[in-house]
Amino acid sequence: MRMDVVADIGGTNARFALVRDGELADVKTLPVHAFEGVVAALHAYLASEKRGHAVSSFCLAVAGPVQDQKATLTNAKWAFDSEAIRRELGADTVHLLNDWEAVAWSLTGPRSAELAYLHGGPSDVPLFGTQVLIGPGTGLGVAHLSATAEGLQVISGEGGHVTWAPKGHRQLRLAQLLYQQMDHVSFERVASGQGLVGLYEAICQLENLSKQNLDPAAIVAMGLSSQNAACREALEIFHHALGVLAGNLALVCNATRVCLAGGVVERLAADFIFDKFWDGFSEKGRLSHLLQKTPVARITSEQPGLEGCRAWLSQVGARELMT
Repeated sequence: MRMDVVADIGGTNARFALVRDGELADVKTLPVHAFEGVVAALHAYLASEKRGHAVSSFCLAVAGPVQDQKATLTNAKWAFDSEAIRRELGADTVHLLNDWEAVAWSLTGPRSAELAYLHGGPSDVPLFGTQVLIGPGTGLGVAHLSATAEGLQVISGEGGHVTWAPKGHRQLRLAQLLYQQMDHVSFERVASGQGLVGLYEAICQLENLSKQNLDPAAIVAMGLSSQNAACREALEIFHHALGVLAGNLALVCNATRVCLAGGVVERLAADFIFDKFWDGFSEKGRLSHLLQKTPVARITSEQPGLEGCRAWLSQVGARELMT
């Protein structure tokens, strides 16, 4: 029996699954830092999960730009070359997707990802148009999904790396501190897991506070409980910046819906600070009224990246194999 393997590989974790009869099976998460590269991680996964079955195709979603079927993780050292991976694994095909390209594919087909609406509802989303997908994990991912009468098109990019636009005196002072540490302060530097850490440390520096060694999960937990004022402020600026970028991207394509996902959004879940996000999202001067009508939803499916790879294999990969 032959089967396919899908993977969703970020800067921290690599998630793998088999595709059996069109469904995900044997999902497993491995830490990226524990392996020298993707082939070693795939060998480890296959040794424990394939149980003698031959693997036909691989679809790997990677957190970084994909060019000519080659990629490097933005926030880790793994490098990818689909042809080299195919030869090493003896597979029929290996295809690389940007990780947010995969998330966009998860919204297509009969098994599309589940959504929880934060603003508007499914009846507000027209049949045709372009959707924005955005999400903070270790980094900040962005993609677009365009639906026309001719079909679907997923547009990947690196929108998380556009320049942050701080608002107000407080954010400007924090931006100045961040620019002392780096040449370019992108939205990813504030609206991501690593961004939360950077904001927290900048706030501590600005206020001359004793800085604790906190990871993103701790900052989220302490910010939500208001145990720590610097964590709370970092969390609120994170939400505002995420909203600003989502609103900017929605204006660029006159978006019919904005979908949020990513590890930080998953961790926040119902505690997502929507009012701070909405302030950044909707305050667009003379065109604010357009965004106030834009539906916003959170992807609630557990593995949208893996589901997107599965959808790509079933909708696009199958066609490519026949040509």
